[in-house]
Amino acid sequence: MNARYIFVSTVVAAVVLFVWSSVMHMGLWPESSVKTFADEGAVNDVIRANGSGNGLYINKAGVVTVVHMDPNVPDTFQNMGPMLAGEFISDLVVGLLLALGFGLVGIMSARNGAAAGIVFGLAAAAHTYASESVWYGFPWLFSILNSIEIVVGWMLAGAVLGVLAAKMNRSQVARTATA
Repeated sequence: MNARYIFVSTVVAAVVLFVWSSVMHMGLWPESSVKTFADEGAVNDVIRANGSGNGLYINKAGVVTVVHMDPNVPDTFQNMGPMLAGEFISDLVVGLLLALGFGLVGIMSARNGAAAGIVFGLAAAAHTYASESVWYGFPWLFSILNSIEIVVGWMLAGAVLGVLAAKMNRSQVARTATA
């Protein structure tokens, strides 16, 4: 593995993951998988009065709540820039790990890259999202949708990384043969 392969593969995989995630969330994600409160203001007041800030809250009755409130931003979805930037940075990290992992096992084709992406994605999704459903009561539909996002994203990234690896390997071999 050379630095050029790692850099290019990391960026390309991140773009593939980011685009797929955007398509999944904006077009394929059913609105019924996430519920809203009837009176958001009342819920916000109760959370502010009983919580100590942002975080994950759990009680013995089985209530699980993730709190991410900014008193200066009444609608966090109107301030998506920083969240999208954070998501892309996360995708860069995943892209780097996929590039390193696929490079270590010698993925050199779109088919093998896609197959490895499916297997690794299933392992990551099952470990993460099944546990969230079991332990925290996340709806299974939510866990399945998140799993689909990971598996398809990693499959697409794997296919692209396989093509890049094969192309870069052929050009490296050609340069070595003519030297």
